[in-house]
Amino acid sequence: MYVMLTGRPLFRGENVNDILLKNKNCELEFPTKYWENISDEAKELAYGLLKKDPKERLTAAQALEHAWF
Repeated sequence: MYVMLTGRPLFRGENVNDILLKNKNCELEFPTKYWENISDEAKELAYGLLKKDPKERLTAAQALEHAWF
């Protein structure tokens, strides 16, 4: 969803190890340049799907019930 909305990968880095470390640590970036024209509902859904703690992350069923859809 992040890639579809912004046209860029979620985790970026200088090399593969940098990218994998950002993924492992869940270092998310939502640059205004790419997100300023995205609806609040889409942002909310993206944040919910990308929470580091799986217990806090939206389930597929919850995502499908989200207002953005």
